[in-house]
Amino acid sequence: MDVLFQALFWCSLLRSLLGFEVCNENYLDGYKLDGYLVATLRDVGPNACIKECLSRPNHCMSVNFDRDHFICELNSEAVDVTVDGTEKKASAYIQMTSLYMDSLGKCQNNSCSESFKCEETDRQAVCIATECPAGTYGRDGQCLPCLPGQFNAGSGRQWCALCAAGSYQDQSGATACKPCSVGHYQDEIGQTSCKPCDKGMFADAPGRAACTNCVAGTYQDKIGQSSCPACSPGHYSGVAALVCIPCSVGHHQPSSGGANCPPCSAGSYQDKTGQANCVLCPKGNYQSNTGQTSCQICPIGTSQNNEGGATCPPCSPGSYQDKTGQHTCILCSKGNFQSNQGQTSCAICAVGTAQSAEGGATCPPCDPGSYQDKTGQHTCILCPKGKFQSNQGQTSCEICAIGTAQNAEGGETCPQCNAGSYQDKTGHTTCILCPKGKYQSASGMTSCKLCPVGTFQNDEGGDLCPACNTGSYQGNTGQTACVLCPAGKYQSETGQTSCKICPVGTSQSAEGSNICPECSAGSYQDNTGQTACKLCPVGMYQADTGQIGCIPCEAGTYQSTKGGAFCPKCSTGTYQPDSGQTSCTLCSVGTYSSSMGQTSCTSCAPGSYQDSAGKATCKSCQLGTYQSKWKQTSCVSCPANRYQDQKGQSSCKLCSGDTKCINSAQTACINLAPIQYSYCTSEKWVGYKTFQACKQYCLDMGPSCFGVVYPMNSATWCYWCPNTAQAYYKSSNYWELTGCM
Repeated sequence: MDVLFQALFWCSLLRSLLGFEVCNENYLDGYKLDGYLVATLRDVGPNACIKECLSRPNHCMSVNFDRDHFICELNSEAVDVTVDGTEKKASAYIQMTSLYMDSLGKCQNNSCSESFKCEETDRQAVCIATECPAGTYGRDGQCLPCLPGQFNAGSGRQWCALCAAGSYQDQSGATACKPCSVGHYQDEIGQTSCKPCDKGMFADAPGRAACTNCVAGTYQDKIGQSSCPACSPGHYSGVAALVCIPCSVGHHQPSSGGANCPPCSAGSYQDKTGQANCVLCPKGNYQSNTGQTSCQICPIGTSQNNEGGATCPPCSPGSYQDKTGQHTCILCSKGNFQSNQGQTSCAICAVGTAQSAEGGATCPPCDPGSYQDKTGQHTCILCPKGKFQSNQGQTSCEICAIGTAQNAEGGETCPQCNAGSYQDKTGHTTCILCPKGKYQSASGMTSCKLCPVGTFQNDEGGDLCPACNTGSYQGNTGQTACVLCPAGKYQSETGQTSCKICPVGTSQSAEGSNICPECSAGSYQDNTGQTACKLCPVGMYQADTGQIGCIPCEAGTYQSTKGGAFCPKCSTGTYQPDSGQTSCTLCSVGTYSSSMGQTSCTSCAPGSYQDSAGKATCKSCQLGTYQSKWKQTSCVSCPANRYQDQKGQSSCKLCSGDTKCINSAQTACINLAPIQYSYCTSEKWVGYKTFQACKQYCLDMGPSCFGVVYPMNSATWCYWCPNTAQAYYKSSNYWELTGCM
């Protein structure tokens, strides 16, 4: 149910129980008051909780009631719990009011002390104790001491409890009971003393309500004891025993505290009472039953070599005993046997058998490879060499057949002669190896075979004739070796009877070859059966292998040595117009070759030249020169009034104009600048000439003429100057010509 429903339920319940309305403003559900606790009452209902508070009018002003656990807390104060209290689910806070106090009747005006509460009687209201101190109880409004055999431990109890079983109290006013001491007990409640344990019983801890019986194997002959002593070895007891009993004859007890005396086990006995151990039967005696007082003697055919035997085992096969009371059996001697147990004698070994050891249970048959023709023997005889015996238990051996041999004594068989050997007689110890040149591939044979053609055998005992290796042959039978192929021949297969001739284009210089290698590049062979290849001559080559001839070098190539695999190309600056040549020719002057492998040289073009042979390029004409023809060895200087300012030209440029001239290197056309109003002081008269003719006159004189003087007007007179000294003259100009050609 939800919180509201629970509150309504408790209000209705309290109203029906108390006879007045409880759930007014003094009842708050979901709250409690902390810090003012007077007393706590458990397992009470809401009616009892409120009545307990009302019975303490001066000391209880409110209660906290826990509906889930039925716990009632009495508070000394009443407050506004919504302010000073604590919220708690399933808790109700109820404040005592004058309305509640009206229900107290005669106790309404009665005031009791803190540890007492008011109870209404027929005539008056009385105060009764609510909490007597430990060791006391409440009666008639007072606390009295507990009687002997009782106690009160306190914690709000108003009565004295009886001491429980296993405890007592011989004093009054006790807060607790005393446990019974060890060796004592108390099986009743409310007692003032404990009882001692009876004989045959004990109490090993304080506070026992009963004593414990002594367990089997122990005893107790006194009262009031805390334990039971164990029975000594050779004695025993039952439960709650007062004494221990000695073991009877045929029985024993080796340990302390025995609950019984076990019977002596088989192989032992005891003829006295009260014994801790049994006596083992001596050697040669036995006892198969338990609880006995003596042992028995071993019969014939048996023995017992240990003390404490439960039986006398029968003598095992290979042994016997013809007396009683013996601790061992006698082994059968060599050459004798006994296959059964418990016997008094041994038997003699038959022919074809032997027994080499003492104590034989049988006489084993002679193994294959051996025999025995007498009785009572301890060994078998090995078959001699050349004989055999494949069965066991035989009295003789057999002779080895032809094709077989046996070289050891004791042969079970005569092994067949291995492949590579033979035997043509009987009873032999070894086989004969096949001689060289012969073989035998099967075993157990009486002869060998000749090696066929194409094979050989150079060892004795061959089981086959190996085929002749490649590079060899054999044309005869029964041979010990193969013949190597001679030089110029070969054999690529095994087991052959002859060799093959080397074909053209190959050779073989060594014996015993399985191939004829092809002639390498640069060589050839045009005949068969040759031991070497021929080198290609100079001027020829061969790039492939296995060839029968060589190829002439092509034009533009050459070969100067024998055995050439290729013809090198003519280098730059050389050429070769013909095939099959041993060298190349240098390009002549005026020509060149810029690529390898050329068949001719190229003429130098106009504007270039070549003055050396064997060159890859031509030289360009320098500045101031030219060449207008092909295949030239030099360039030509530019003529008068001409120049060239670029390299590699086929002509010169014309320098035209009166005020221009060619420089001395003939690489430029110079613009002349006059020095106005000047003349040279040492001038020489030339005559009347045009300016061009006057200028040319000085240039033709060469280094002796430094310049000319020419009039500024239309006159045509001309002077030449031997030096550069000048002076002013108003009607002429000085033209310096030292930089002209």
